[in-house]
Amino acid sequence: MKKNVLLQLTLMFFIPLFIIIGITQTAFALTYTKLTNGTASASSSESSTYAPSKAFDSNTSTKWKSAAVLIEYPNSPPTQYLIYQLPAAKIVQQCTILGANAAWTLQGSNNGSAWTNIPNVSSNTTPYLYYKISSVGYVVGTQWVPIPWMPWEYYEAPIYQFIVSEFELYAPDPPPATFTASPAIINLGASSTLTWNASEASSVSFSPAIGSTALSGSIAVSPSTNTTYTLTATGIGGNTTRTATVNIAPPTATFTASPNPISLGGTSTLSWSTTNATAVSFSPAIGSTALSGSIGVSPSTNTTYTMTVTGPGGTITKTATVNIVPTATFTASPATINQGGSSTLTWATTNATSVSFNPAIGSTALSGTKSVSPTANTTYTMTVTGPGCTITKTATVNIVPTATFTANPATINQGGSSTLTWASTNATSVSFNPAIGSTALNGSIVVSPSTNTIYTMTVTGPGGTVSQTAIVNIVPIISFTASPAIINYGSSSTLSWSTTNATSISINQGIGYVATNGSISVSPTSNTTYTITAIGAGGTTTQSVTINIVPHAAFTANPSTINPNGTSTLNWSTVNATSVSFNPAIGSTALNGSIGVSPSINTTYTMTVTGAGGTITRTVTVNVVPTSTFTASPAAINLGSSSTLSWSTTNATSISINQGIGAVAANGTRTVTPTATTTYTLSVTGPGGEATPKTVTVTVIPPPTGTFTANPSSIQAGSSSTLTWNTTNAASVSIDQGIGAVATSGSRSVSPLTNTTYTMTITGSGGATVYKTVTVNVVLPPNGSTYTYDELGRIKTINRVK
Repeated sequence: MKKNVLLQLTLMFFIPLFIIIGITQTAFALTYTKLTNGTASASSSESSTYAPSKAFDSNTSTKWKSAAVLIEYPNSPPTQYLIYQLPAAKIVQQCTILGANAAWTLQGSNNGSAWTNIPNVSSNTTPYLYYKISSVGYVVGTQWVPIPWMPWEYYEAPIYQFIVSEFELYAPDPPPATFTASPAIINLGASSTLTWNASEASSVSFSPAIGSTALSGSIAVSPSTNTTYTLTATGIGGNTTRTATVNIAPPTATFTASPNPISLGGTSTLSWSTTNATAVSFSPAIGSTALSGSIGVSPSTNTTYTMTVTGPGGTITKTATVNIVPTATFTASPATINQGGSSTLTWATTNATSVSFNPAIGSTALSGTKSVSPTANTTYTMTVTGPGCTITKTATVNIVPTATFTANPATINQGGSSTLTWASTNATSVSFNPAIGSTALNGSIVVSPSTNTIYTMTVTGPGGTVSQTAIVNIVPIISFTASPAIINYGSSSTLSWSTTNATSISINQGIGYVATNGSISVSPTSNTTYTITAIGAGGTTTQSVTINIVPHAAFTANPSTINPNGTSTLNWSTVNATSVSFNPAIGSTALNGSIGVSPSINTTYTMTVTGAGGTITRTVTVNVVPTSTFTASPAAINLGSSSTLSWSTTNATSISINQGIGAVAANGTRTVTPTATTTYTLSVTGPGGEATPKTVTVTVIPPPTGTFTANPSSIQAGSSSTLTWNTTNAASVSIDQGIGAVATSGSRSVSPLTNTTYTMTITGSGGATVYKTVTVNVVLPPNGSTYTYDELGRIKTINRVK
């Protein structure tokens, strides 16, 4: 039979039991620490192998076993317990129990006699149990915690034993917290932002106070000194402290002395400025402790001033030194010497401790003289050192410069070049007049002057200035013209000239010496060449111009008008001519001559005469008397018909036809329709005169007319009637009904047997035709009469009935 036996576990705390309301926060999570520094005891132990400490050694393979107990029914098993006594009171929020399955009772005690059950305990199933105090914030004082226990084995006579493999207690850690200051270093008067988060804490406090106790947040602070802020976060597990320090930036400062060094008795201005400072002092004192400012000082010796700057961020020092300048004199006499000469250096100093020379002169005395003979321009530097300061003085000994300067070749043609070559010694600069594009101390350059030029080279050096010259002469240049270059015989031309680089000018052809620039009028009678000669430093030059006489010519045609196929004689003569040509060609190019020409049309002959004086032209015209043809077709027309006038002309400029036609083209046709016979006249005029008028006559033929009668116009069959006719302008007359051609006037007896119409055809000489008709009516015989007919079927006889 199974029996429950109580097992007690003891937790010892030195504060009473109380409850803290739970806290919920998501930003941080509480952590827990296993309690390991307690002392384990039990109501009993099976052996030392199963001592109470085995349940608290964090090793699940070891265990505590109570002593085995024999229990006879109905007796209750004795109480068994484990006790874990802590050295000091602790808050416990979790526990883990590994043991047999049973309903455990967890108790706590502050003194080991008064026990309090710890609520909110959950249990797991076999084989092990896990118990957690699930309500956050239970604080347990020093308590004894009994736990019911299940028997290890079942015996016939019930024997019970209590077993615990592992019993672990966990206390909450102090709440997590973060605390920062940004920026951590600020200037005096600026602010820094404190930011914190202690969301798992129950309360937060700050030292020094910042005006907030929120569990998380941020706030700006402006401390006037370096300040460390302490955040204390309080929770069920204790307190957490965090610090954030805001430091005031160390002071900064500038401290200068100007000028430095100074002459003895002079003044230097000390200037200073500070930041993040609360106090400034000077050593030696200068009469001011302002945080920034300036003041004049006049020390009698080299003095270093120390400025001490104090601020919340610390203390710094700055120094400024004012040195007293030593004095010195240093001269060279003479300052300029010729090559190989000597100069005396003389010097004196005050406030000096040492003197040195560069280049060395063989002395370092503070005062003295020394003779020197430099081979080149030399600057001697004397370095004078005094207390804390050094000065330099210089003395220069210059050598008079030398130079050479040449031009090769010395004479050039216009546009040519000469090379200037030069060299100098002891010179610092070289210049040329006129400028040549170089100022090198030594060199050569090509020049192309347009006139005679003296180049002056000025060589300057510390020892003075010297000059050299080089001359480049230009062969004389002439401009020589004649205007006009071609003149008519007896006219004049102006010779004009200008020269450069010349000293003597003359012109031939009897003119002689003339000015360097000028003009003169000349009137040559033939083509003449004038030569000018210019002489100068660069040599002799000549130039020529020629004045030509314009050629003259005469050109005629005789006669100037010819009949077709006639001949005209061309005559010509020339002077000052070299060639003659004709257009159109006439078969001769002689300078003088005559030739006969027979042009078929009006022709202008152009004679081109060429000579040294130019080219001229002359023209003559040979005109041909005009010709014409004139016809009318047909020459005779009937009244109302037309005739065509046709004409052609040569060498004509004006053509006209009378009878109202007027001006017409040189060749053409025109249709005319005169109503009467008309004569047309063609008038033709040209450069060669007026052609004989041509006429044509267009005859108009009158139409034929006539009369035609029958008498009597009615007859008895077998009787006769007389046809009578008269015509005018008739060429032929005919009558039908078998009569045929008849005279232009006449009569004819006819005996028709039936009514008959006679037609007379009248034809005129122009072919015009006119028709005339008459009718002879026949009274027929009585019925029963018989007829005979001729071979044409006409009635020949009538046999009347009686």
